[in-house]
Amino acid sequence: MDLISVTREDVDRWVERHGFATTSVRDDRYDGAEALYLLPEDDGWVVFYSERGQRSFAHHFAVRAEARRWVVDHLYDSARTSLNHRWWHAHPDARPSSIGTMP
Repeated sequence: MDLISVTREDVDRWVERHGFATTSVRDDRYDGAEALYLLPEDDGWVVFYSERGQRSFAHHFAVRAEARRWVVDHLYDSARTSLNHRWWHAHPDARPSSIGTMP
């Protein structure tokens, strides 16, 4: 059983057309808020998480589409992990023997 019915490609295409929700990703300017950012920097793009004014896990990309795809993958994986975890605990009689064997 798969809890997510859309693919990464579906999400990437949607974000390409509509952009990210500012509650998920800040991609217009750095304002120091605790958030995930996707911003132009130097001759490319940078993705990082900001907390207390400090950047963590900064990744640099040559083009915006590559940076956007990294963010989509990151958010997709996080959502899938969270949903699988919640399903796992809500369905003790139907779950597989380990999280690793979940579909």
